[in-house]
Amino acid sequence: MDDEAIAWVVQKGRGSSRDTLSALDQVAAAGGVVTRAEPVDQLYQALASRDPGQAVATIAEALAQGHDPRVLGSAFLDSLRDAFLVSLGVDVPHLVDQDRQRLERWAGELGTPTLTRSMEALGSALVDMRQAADPRVPLEVALVRLTAPDSELHGRAAGANRTARAGARFGSPDCGAPGPGARGRSASGLLSPLLARRIFTRRN
Repeated sequence: MDDEAIAWVVQKGRGSSRDTLSALDQVAAAGGVVTRAEPVDQLYQALASRDPGQAVATIAEALAQGHDPRVLGSAFLDSLRDAFLVSLGVDVPHLVDQDRQRLERWAGELGTPTLTRSMEALGSALVDMRQAADPRVPLEVALVRLTAPDSELHGRAAGANRTARAGARFGSPDCGAPGPGARGRSASGLLSPLLARRIFTRRN
C-alpha cells in the first residue's frame, strides 16, 4: 500500500477504528484509492470571499458530476470541525501534514468565530436535508446565508476576530484566544452540547 492510500485511509477513518477498517477494506478491494474528492476548498473560498454565487455554483457543479449533496455537506462540516479544532490549537491525530497545513491556512483566514457559526449552520442544514424534498436546498440556503456580504454572521465574526487579534497582541486572556489548556483538551469539551450531538453522534 502506497503513501497516498495510507493517507486516504487515515483521513477517512478520522480517529474511528471502525471507519478506518472500512476505508482500508475499500482500498484493498479496489487495489488502491478510487474516490472523488468533495470540493470543500471551493466552499472555503466562497466563505472567505463572501461570495454566495461561488458557493451555489460549487454545489451545482458538484451535483452535475454525480456528488450527493448530503455527502458534500457532511464532508464540509467534517472539514470545518477539523479547522475549528486546529484554530484552537487542539491536536487532530487523523490529519496528515498536507491537510493540517491547508486547514491552518483556512483557520487563520476565517477565524474561530466564523468557523463555529459555519459548523452550526451546516449541522442544522444536514438535519433539514433528511426531510427535504430536494436535499440540495437546505445546503444552498445555509451557504448563501453564511457567504452573504451583509450577513449578520460576518459582522459579528469580524468584530470577534478583531478582538481576538487585539487580545493576542496585548496578552489579554479574555479576548478570545485559546487558553493554555486548550491543546490536548478533549474535542467534545470544546463544543456546545447541541453542536456536539450533531457532530459526534454521527461517528458511531
